[in-house]
Amino acid sequence: MQTLKFKPFDIQDVRLLDGPFKAAHEVNISYMFRLNPERLLATFKENAGIPTPAGIKAYAGWEGPDCELRGHTTGHYLTALSLLFAADNNLEAQQRLNYMVKELELCQNKFPNGYLSAFPEKVFDRIETLGEGWAPHYTIHKLLQGLLDAYTYAGNKTALSCAVKMGDWLSKRCDKLERAAWQKLFDKIETGGICESLANLYLMTGDKKYLKTAEFFVQDSKYFPALQGIDQLDKPITGNYNHANTTIPQFIGLFRLYQATGNPDYLQATKFFWRQVALHRSYATGGTGFHEHWNYGPDALSQELDYQAQETCCSYNMLKLSKDLFCEEANPVYADHYERVLYNHILASQHPENGRMIYMLSLRPGHWKMFGNEEDAFWCCQGTGMENHNRYGEAIYFKAETEFLVNLFIASRVSWKEKNVEITQQTDFPAGNISVLKISGHPGNFDLKIRVPHWARNGILVKVNGKKLETSAGAAFISIKRNWENNDEVELDIPLSKHLEFLPDDASKFAILYGPLVMAAELGKSGMPSIYTNNNYYNPPPESLLSKDTMPELDIATSKTDWIVETGTPLQFTIADKPKEFMLKPLYSIYDQKYNVYWQLKKR
Repeated sequence: MQTLKFKPFDIQDVRLLDGPFKAAHEVNISYMFRLNPERLLATFKENAGIPTPAGIKAYAGWEGPDCELRGHTTGHYLTALSLLFAADNNLEAQQRLNYMVKELELCQNKFPNGYLSAFPEKVFDRIETLGEGWAPHYTIHKLLQGLLDAYTYAGNKTALSCAVKMGDWLSKRCDKLERAAWQKLFDKIETGGICESLANLYLMTGDKKYLKTAEFFVQDSKYFPALQGIDQLDKPITGNYNHANTTIPQFIGLFRLYQATGNPDYLQATKFFWRQVALHRSYATGGTGFHEHWNYGPDALSQELDYQAQETCCSYNMLKLSKDLFCEEANPVYADHYERVLYNHILASQHPENGRMIYMLSLRPGHWKMFGNEEDAFWCCQGTGMENHNRYGEAIYFKAETEFLVNLFIASRVSWKEKNVEITQQTDFPAGNISVLKISGHPGNFDLKIRVPHWARNGILVKVNGKKLETSAGAAFISIKRNWENNDEVELDIPLSKHLEFLPDDASKFAILYGPLVMAAELGKSGMPSIYTNNNYYNPPPESLLSKDTMPELDIATSKTDWIVETGTPLQFTIADKPKEFMLKPLYSIYDQKYNVYWQLKKR
């Protein structure tokens, strides 16, 4: 098993303090607790022949009784409850989690082979015999990972027992299949992250049959080109080959196999893949893909600035992969991408009043965020969305034996139990640029490292107990080695600056950023339909649900940013472009109205 350079602090050891992330987390809790566990379990019980309580009806949309993805939300819900219990010691989350695991175990006991799902096993028979199907392995992955998370974060041993039985069931099925013949099928169906969960199960149990089955699910047509440094992510080998959100989890699985086996080829392929997505197929927000796919080669984004850009699940998975690679290499490029995605897509994907989620984060000029309702949507992005806002504590701080790394500037408190140290980060970043680290306990000697984001490489000003510390301009990390004492303070002055980011394939189009934040224009509500939608919005919607606006033209000099004018209110600017004036705010703060992200330079 590979030892990583940095380890994230357990989410149990981190507590969010007041700020935008804690607010999003708390709104997510209210959304989660409005969901009825019995309705999420209904299709599992129906499949197992167990009566549901009187009056209980399954949810509709992607959780409806006729949808082949039914059950995926239940898996996400298990993970989200587990994270919530770990992050807050939330006892209601624990109670719901334990009840659902108990009911799922009853369903699993109805199948002697360990099968557990909301749909019948014949779905797998059809894929294996006829090569026809959609994404049952994807759905099984969500449930299997949810059970593993229930054990990891909440100590539920029954969940691990259920996961082991699921792993045994799937391993036996795969042992009967010819892997070479299945490779062509992998190019057509969505297997999602089943490789990752099986590798996780191996890492937990040490049973090599799960490792063997995890490697069965490696898609060679993506793995080997990436290993050789060949980018073919947009190749239409099949209609689903270039599906972004089935591909990213496959490389998360490859990284987990690297952890399990030490095979450097798995790491090499994963690093190449990450670069091609994060650095060559991502918008200014960090999001990637269009209509769930990569339709063009690297650095070709200008044709996809539309309403179906950047599926939220892709950002969820890129965060997981970026964190994994950062732990392995401590390369700040991974942390920079993580920060960009976190602020500009994940935080932007939630309705801040009711916690509902978006599927795609539109880049169409003058479009709006379309939030799913709570009865008949249940997209994949609602499932990952419940997890997203409970995960905020997992990448703020990292540790090594004698090193403590501050990775993100988020108000929070962390307990470093091995060193008997507690560090509190007090900040209103990004509304303000000061962050104060207060060290308490019995700290002693260690190296306090602070990540310097790429947008602040001109330097972070640092004071230790009020005394200015000399730092090197351009450094990716500031390192402070000393014998720390109780009540020591480190003050960080992190300058945020305005800058433009141009499309790689069209230098006349650009986004406006302030520090890590994509700044979007508020455009009001004129011409908007209802902001809520059902399962059918992306299939595709009628023209009446699309903005008719064109990309605004700006007659400005791009060598300067003085035309972006401060208003005196934190994180609000105006564009001085007469005769029309635009108000800019962080994209994450705009909802229930039209907005604009990308701008067109006016020809001179």
